[in-house]
Amino acid sequence: MLLLVCLVTTITFGCESQPAALVLQPALLIEVNPQIRAELQELVSAAIGGISVTLGPDVLTKDSLLLIERSSRQMRITGREMQRPVKFQLLTDGEKCWLERLPNGALRELQVSCRAARAF
Repeated sequence: MLLLVCLVTTITFGCESQPAALVLQPALLIEVNPQIRAELQELVSAAIGGISVTLGPDVLTKDSLLLIERSSRQMRITGREMQRPVKFQLLTDGEKCWLERLPNGALRELQVSCRAARAF
């Protein structure tokens, strides 16, 4: 029985580097520089299967959501991309910053400074 509990706990909590029981809220980056943008690009690229991404200079400074869409070079013959964009959200627990892939909830800690986004 104990082995079964350990196995279920490992499967449930051991697959992601996701902290347990954090209260997270939407956040905005305080500063974006080439190093931060490169870290975000690498993290997002890895999360979507190694596809190269380009992020703007003000990424995650005005909105906590990041949408990644396919480029026109990757569109189907019909000229329209029918797949939904991949979504990420910047979150904070008041101390650390996290990037969450939506809707699956995979969290990755970022080594950046962020602040809670204002509620509108």
